[in-house]
Amino acid sequence: MTMISQFLESSFSSLADLNKIDNLISSIESSRLALKSQSIDQNGSVKANEQAVELLNDLQEIIEVDDLPRLHDLIDLYGPLEILTSVEKQISDKVQLKQVHKLYEDYESINGQLINFSCIDLPAILENWSSSNIAEIDQILQSFGKFAIQLDDFHTSHEPSSALSNCYSQLQTELSTIVNDKLLKEQLQLILNQSVKDWEEKPITHETLELFSKILQIQSFDPLCNFNENSLWAFESLTNSFKLKFIYHFTGESETNRIDKPEYCLRYLQSYLSSSNIIAKAKFGKSFNKLRLKAPTFESCYIIALLNPLKSKFKKDLKQIVGDERMLSHLIFELQNFDQFIILNYNFNQLNSLLVYSLILSDEFIFNKWLNNEKNFVNHRYDELINSPVAFQIDHDVVEDGKTKPTKSSLNLKNLLEGITKNYENLPIKYQMRFLSEVQLKLLNFYFSVLKQGLDALDKLEKFDEVSYLERLCRLWCSSKFTIEAMSYWGESALFLELWSSLNQNDDLSTTFFDSVIMGYNKDIINRLPKRFDTYFERELNKSMKAYFQANHSWERTDYSENVLLYGSQELDSTILLISKDLKYLQKTLSNSDYLILKSDLTLTISKYFENNIIYSNKFSRMGAKKLKADYLKVIESLNLFKDTVNYGKIMELLQILETEDIEALLQSGEIKVLKDSQVRELLPRREKR
Repeated sequence: MTMISQFLESSFSSLADLNKIDNLISSIESSRLALKSQSIDQNGSVKANEQAVELLNDLQEIIEVDDLPRLHDLIDLYGPLEILTSVEKQISDKVQLKQVHKLYEDYESINGQLINFSCIDLPAILENWSSSNIAEIDQILQSFGKFAIQLDDFHTSHEPSSALSNCYSQLQTELSTIVNDKLLKEQLQLILNQSVKDWEEKPITHETLELFSKILQIQSFDPLCNFNENSLWAFESLTNSFKLKFIYHFTGESETNRIDKPEYCLRYLQSYLSSSNIIAKAKFGKSFNKLRLKAPTFESCYIIALLNPLKSKFKKDLKQIVGDERMLSHLIFELQNFDQFIILNYNFNQLNSLLVYSLILSDEFIFNKWLNNEKNFVNHRYDELINSPVAFQIDHDVVEDGKTKPTKSSLNLKNLLEGITKNYENLPIKYQMRFLSEVQLKLLNFYFSVLKQGLDALDKLEKFDEVSYLERLCRLWCSSKFTIEAMSYWGESALFLELWSSLNQNDDLSTTFFDSVIMGYNKDIINRLPKRFDTYFERELNKSMKAYFQANHSWERTDYSENVLLYGSQELDSTILLISKDLKYLQKTLSNSDYLILKSDLTLTISKYFENNIIYSNKFSRMGAKKLKADYLKVIESLNLFKDTVNYGKIMELLQILETEDIEALLQSGEIKVLKDSQVRELLPRREKR
């Protein structure tokens, strides 16, 4: 194989410079003949010469027919010889050039026919339009059908490429322009308008149905027609009588043409549709369905055509009311209700054809006006609810017991946000996102800022008015917690799951739309409040326990009454009463789970208070330790606090060590499980000598 390679390289040293396939063929032919005439060379390389001649023969045949697959077989057999790879490239270029040449030849042929029909044939047909018109319509149908087939063949018979896409797009545009010839449409609709006049009351003839079908077929040859949005000419003829009545009632100086009452014309269409839809479907539906057009249902096509006069009217009205917030909002409210009526009652799925999208969403200027109106309204309503003198009063009646009781402001904010959501829940996703980001999330952030400022200010207050410190804490807790619970609920709803899915490319449904906002509320408000509840109860203990400390200035006594050793000190009653009232208020205000958590925290606070202020601040006789145990249990049990906590167990072990007679026996018994050895050693000096 190396000898063949050397021979070919020496014979075609300038092969890389060959630019034309004809030159290559000529070179190969000359070399092939020369090789045939050669005898054994000086090196005796007969076999190499024979293989080279065979290769060149194959190569010549390949070049003559542009046989790339066979050339690839040779490359697999002989390896990537320069002559083979060069021929491969040049044949590929030649094949591609042939394909492009054929593509443009076909394009020019079809485009020429389209132009000829548009400029000569169609005007001639329309000029000679006869009274019957059927022959002309059939001629147009036949021509359009031929063009449609040619375009399909053109698209499928060529290799996909940008050139094909461009040519095909241009041909589609040209055919679409011809189909939508203004005069053609007018002539066709004029004939059908006359044929279907009074169709609601009169029987429909076979000729009318045939004309209806043919006009539908003609428009179906428009390759750019969007049947889900554009009204079909045949249906415009069916709705022509409605259009004339609508214009009479809702344009000009008519009493019913009230720009401030869009619901008048919307109800008019609803009424007409309810009465005419079944009749239209019964008379024309079968003919429509036989055509198997790439269009929505008969009912949907009928509705799309009926909407045309309404769209024309409202486009004019919008120019007058776009600067009036109230009228614009009212119009959009009515349009939304109308669209929902159509969707729900007629199973209508062509949303871009409905009024809200056509008139509002598709117009960036109008949509932004609406969005700004909504923001102005919402901001004004938010200012009202947040600045109300009762904004942060807790409403204990609006939700059931065991749930977080909201403040007036958090409840009103929830209702306000849910009202906004109701307004846009039927909009396409991208418009919902605009409302959510520019209205709802901003309000939630505004409210967060107010609550955070309130918490920061609370730490600096030295005196309180009629609103206690505990109630202020609960107002902050309830405002934040109720809002968090609302966001958690919203995040699990179908609307916000869909919104989150559209944003979350990872398809991670373990998170929700509001998680980041909830995180902020938790981090900067909720998580900061438990410590302040603890501080509050420490202060309450300090204030209410003064009499207790005065009565128990020494714990080394041994002369306590049996009643005190069993039931604890009477001086604790005022403390228990004070904290009991607070706990009742918390139980009435917080959710069950939050209340239990705060009760657990209170157990810890009271236990630490006894530990730091009594146990580690005094010396104890055996009776003194027993008496303190009775006092501690009186507080815990009277307040119904938790005994199954580590801190409760720790206090009981501390008191057990102080009370026991034989400390060594106690330590060896294994009963001390919570305290560490270092804590035991630290406590021992608190035992009086026994």
